[in-house]
Amino acid sequence: MIRFLLTFVDLFRWLYEMMGVNFGQLKTIVATKMLMDNRRTTLRFNQKSTNESSNSFLWTLAIYTILGAFLAYIVFAVPSFLIAMSIYHSYVIVMVSLTLISDFSSVLLDTSDNTIILPRPVSSYTLLAARVTHIVLYIVQIMGALALLPIIFCFVKFGVGMGLLIILTTLLSTSFSLMLTNGLYLLLMRFTSEEKLKTIINYFQIVMATLMMGAYQFLPRMITNNLLGDTFFVLPWWSLLAPPLWMAGFLEIFYSHSYSWIHIVCGLFAFSFSLGGFYFISKYFSSSFAEKLADLGTSTAVTPNKQVKMKSSWSGLFKLKELITSPGIERGAFELTTAALMRDRKLKLKIYPSIGYLFILAAILLFNKNEPIEATLANLHSRSIHIIIIYSGFLMIQTIMAQIAISDDFKAGWVYSAAPIVQPGHILMGAWKAVLSTFFLPIYLLFTIFISIIWRVNAVDDLIFGFVGNILVSLVAALLSEKYFPLSMEPSVKNQSGNFIKVMATIILIGAVGAGHFFLAKLSYGLLVGFPILIVLTAVLYNRYKNISWSKITY
Repeated sequence: MIRFLLTFVDLFRWLYEMMGVNFGQLKTIVATKMLMDNRRTTLRFNQKSTNESSNSFLWTLAIYTILGAFLAYIVFAVPSFLIAMSIYHSYVIVMVSLTLISDFSSVLLDTSDNTIILPRPVSSYTLLAARVTHIVLYIVQIMGALALLPIIFCFVKFGVGMGLLIILTTLLSTSFSLMLTNGLYLLLMRFTSEEKLKTIINYFQIVMATLMMGAYQFLPRMITNNLLGDTFFVLPWWSLLAPPLWMAGFLEIFYSHSYSWIHIVCGLFAFSFSLGGFYFISKYFSSSFAEKLADLGTSTAVTPNKQVKMKSSWSGLFKLKELITSPGIERGAFELTTAALMRDRKLKLKIYPSIGYLFILAAILLFNKNEPIEATLANLHSRSIHIIIIYSGFLMIQTIMAQIAISDDFKAGWVYSAAPIVQPGHILMGAWKAVLSTFFLPIYLLFTIFISIIWRVNAVDDLIFGFVGNILVSLVAALLSEKYFPLSMEPSVKNQSGNFIKVMATIILIGAVGAGHFFLAKLSYGLLVGFPILIVLTAVLYNRYKNISWSKITY
């Protein structure tokens, strides 16, 4: 497979050399990177051993092919050619961009090979071209799986000529996404420091992941049968601002023989931005790529001013720790976990989208697509949806607790077993309290404000009961799951045996607590009677979790 892809790259040797790239060096770098991709370690379920040879990438391609089947159905079912092509190219651009953001920002800005490549006479143009080529070859395989079925359906429905043109616009859409994403990264690299760049990219990834979660839920609800059944759809003027409509407008020139000015401009935009953008990036942004990449590989010292600023921003949490933690090991674990939650970019990328998804889930529960928003807001107080919103906070606790133990610097976890720690449960308790105080309390406070505005005084007892209920369920989930110290577990060797049963058990438990809350709320003084029982159960589980012995710890 690698040899075939490199043969494909040979076809564009003239283009690389025209841009001033050393083609021999580029081909060697790309071949090495692709070889390392195939040796990427993956985890097999129920095993703690890793394997170099894996079919995980083939499974990824299979999943994209299944997604392509859904896209093929839309292309075949929508009567409007322009709408069908707009949806198709929108999906292509979004999938390529998300793949670049989630998987390949680290590839473009990878510093692991700096010690090998940078001391050698490799120009910035060659290094950037090699990284972009590596990304392109990966994306081509992904897009081949995603677009295979839709393009076959296009050949069947629209004919051979239109099928070939759709292949061309698919390549243009892929090229546009590559140009836009890489251009953004290079622009940031040129005008920001390395630390700011890492932070910006991290938050950009978080926002995009959250937006895609929301789009996955809301866009299908917004698409009406009238839109999909519209046979005639005219390109509006704002289509010049939407890249998917550039591709659709260009295709409609040949499908409907529409030669209006807006169709012609769409065609010009499709080619000029997709192909001309790479020349612009290569000429103006890649000249200092190697130097900036070298800066990214160096660690940035934290100055005293930065330390003072960080300490002041966390002053609220540090004051809270004196109230909710006991001095010693528990307080130290609280500080360690809080610092990791605030500083670790990879950890933020894993947990922040789940927080955004809570608000998306709340919006889905609150608003009905068959009812106007004004009517929904007016009738909310008569529904008991707020109980579901109250217990949705548990999903955030569970996600963060599952991720807080994982760290790339897991080898530093030897200090736990080397230190004279008699009660390891205090470390687990400090980490658990850090998660609750850093994320759960602020989010639950926002839920409390919103619920109090809509349901007013009637929801006060529900909020108090639900707060303790969330804590109870989180303690049960912590007791059922594997006990790992914070930041002590290697990402690729997490033992996942039995996790499915434990996750299902916690989901059933949160459903049972929520259902019990709902039925108690229907009874007179039901919550008042159930609240002491809830407090006693929480206190018992709290002491049990805090006094966990070494025999229960996995390390």
